[in-house]
Amino acid sequence: MSALSAFILAFAGFAALALAMDRHHRTLFDRAPGRGAALTLRLAGTAGLAASLFACADRWGWAIGAIAWFGVLSAVALGVVLLLAALPRRTGRTTRR
Repeated sequence: MSALSAFILAFAGFAALALAMDRHHRTLFDRAPGRGAALTLRLAGTAGLAASLFACADRWGWAIGAIAWFGVLSAVALGVVLLLAALPRRTGRTTRR
């Protein structure tokens, strides 16, 4: 697997974990996720992050891959945070409580 696949899997994992949260889900879809949807998103997010770890280990071996995975997580988490901050402005939606 390539390094790009590790980034894509980590991004998908963090995005799923963010959408499992009421606030972010409500910002994008105007409703909170149901219990089943939240659980599914959490499981998908965890699987995405685990797959990203295995992609890094496959690319660089376990000794370097585990360290590289933390770098991938840091870079991707920053991207997801910035995207979640900018998305409501682009869509014209605000968080309602």
